[in-house]
Amino acid sequence: MFVRNIAPVKAVNILSHSGAVYIVKTQFEQLLDLFESPLSSSCLEIYKVCGYLTKLSVCAFDDVLSKCVLLPLSAMSDAANKKSSYDPVVHTLPHERG
Repeated sequence: MFVRNIAPVKAVNILSHSGAVYIVKTQFEQLLDLFESPLSSSCLEIYKVCGYLTKLSVCAFDDVLSKCVLLPLSAMSDAANKKSSYDPVVHTLPHERG
């Protein structure tokens, strides 16, 4: 997911409390461009990610800007070094980010 004012994150759980919805999330250890040509993939909000930080945090559901898909780059990677492609679901991207 893309969350307002935060780097791309992975949703771990969804919570509801007193009518409000919250996302439990973790950030990635590494966030790199998946490709550099003809432009950096980060310009399109596409990244190569690796590993997760152990720290979990919570954000309001209203702070989620868009959904993303996490696709493995190699079936042969071991769990500790597993790299994935982090791609936005285009129809969920906002017209403007701010």
